[in-house]
Amino acid sequence: MRLASVVLIAAVLILTGCDRTDDESDPDAQDTTSVAPTTSTTTTTLQPTTTLVRLFPEIAWSMPARFGLDGNNDGRIDVPNTADYAHNLPAGSCVPGCPVAAPTFTVLLSGAGSRTDVGPINEYRWEVRAGSEVVAAATSSAAEAEVPLTEGNYLVSLTVSAGGQLATATEEIAVEDHLIVAIGDSYASGEGNPEANTIDNSGPITRVIGIWADDGVGGPVADHHRRAHRSTLAATPQAALALEAASNHSSVTLLHFPSSGATIARGLMGSNPGVPYEQVSETRLPPQIDALAAVLGCVATAEGARCDRPIDALTISIGGNDMGFGIVWGGLVLADPSLSLGGSYDFAVGEIFLIAEAGIRGLAAEYAALDEAIRTRLEVEQIYLIAYPSPVGSGESLCDEVADDLVRGLEADREEILQAVDRVLEPLGRAMAAAAATHGWVYVDSHVDDFAPHGYCRNAPYPAAAYPGNPFPLDVQPPTDPQARWFRTAEESTDIQGVPDSSSFRPADLATRGTLHPNEYGHQSIRDALLAVLDLG
Repeated sequence: MRLASVVLIAAVLILTGCDRTDDESDPDAQDTTSVAPTTSTTTTTLQPTTTLVRLFPEIAWSMPARFGLDGNNDGRIDVPNTADYAHNLPAGSCVPGCPVAAPTFTVLLSGAGSRTDVGPINEYRWEVRAGSEVVAAATSSAAEAEVPLTEGNYLVSLTVSAGGQLATATEEIAVEDHLIVAIGDSYASGEGNPEANTIDNSGPITRVIGIWADDGVGGPVADHHRRAHRSTLAATPQAALALEAASNHSSVTLLHFPSSGATIARGLMGSNPGVPYEQVSETRLPPQIDALAAVLGCVATAEGARCDRPIDALTISIGGNDMGFGIVWGGLVLADPSLSLGGSYDFAVGEIFLIAEAGIRGLAAEYAALDEAIRTRLEVEQIYLIAYPSPVGSGESLCDEVADDLVRGLEADREEILQAVDRVLEPLGRAMAAAAATHGWVYVDSHVDDFAPHGYCRNAPYPAAAYPGNPFPLDVQPPTDPQARWFRTAEESTDIQGVPDSSSFRPADLATRGTLHPNEYGHQSIRDALLAVLDLG
């Protein structure tokens, strides 16, 4: 905390007016008239006295956290995803529409650090100016005050009174609430990493049920979170938590809209069913871009979209489902040479890669359509496209086989893995980097190398039955094993989040949805890569 522009009105030491004495010129003599340095000081003589009276107002300010709260005390972070939340209004305020365009945010002002030696401070008078306009004022005997302010720069002044004296301090503050939004597929939603899990004994078969993100009230948004398999263990929510904790002079608003199974056409720009076995109604999940536009009050104009709240950072993970990522790995597992006749194995593997290569070639047009949709429907400062890490490791850490627990006795072997790296993983990365460069997005990929020694074939970080879930309000701690894998295996996914109750005819490890997705440690690496490039002005 600092003193700024302090004006002191206090009694000062009366000098006799006689000539300087030898004692006065002695550098070793103690100067009892010195005061703490300030930016500007004005002193006024009141009554003759031999005591220095000092009154120092001191301004401190902060903004309460907005993300990382648990309003309903269920042990999960609230992710409301509503217009009310985005505009910082009470629930129900935005039905049918939000009453304000620019939201205000609570700023906590405190003069508790003010000091005086003329008795207790009996009044704190606050004034907040935007330019020459007074936008907020408060007077009280209490040292603290709360003022609602829109984002922007302000000059805050605090005048305190004590012992009949007055003193004023001023300080410039910048009110910022960072709006961070995530859209995309299962890599963005946090698939494979439920907040917690539970056991369902209500049916004929005991089932593990993943518990997903919470909206704070158990309403329709919570249903969307379940069907989309959204988790706050995902990279973008974890980055938002880190930003929220980094400074009490700003706050963070997070909107988390990704969905497991989403593609650009069916998920971001069109509706998506979500995870079928989690559905409690026939309603599909709305297009993520349309849902965001509605929440943020966006309208189309000749100059592009204009929203009540522009997005500071839009993170995207998309393209894997579009080019057939799941088809590649599922196909390679099932295309086993020992089960094939003649040249059917080579033909099957060839077809798998031809499908993937065609999908990758089509990504340029898909990403172009996505960029157009975003620019038309949303107001965004910066877009961040997040690279897919390799589930098979790389270099000396390349796995010999992966997905060997999807179907017993089958796997993707090393030769297939090498082809997948050459024909799928590396071309996909290049296509994504090219799209980011074309459209002015930031390509986030520094985590890819960090994943290399933590592929699917590495050590389990913990027994799946001991899944720690989200340690909120504590932080995720690194695994004790430095060689632990950063991907969820099929067996782990089955034990951690379960399988569809309608899929009992399929092998459990093939039916579960978390396989080949980053676990919480992988998401921490992606979080760090995102934070390293995130520019919030």
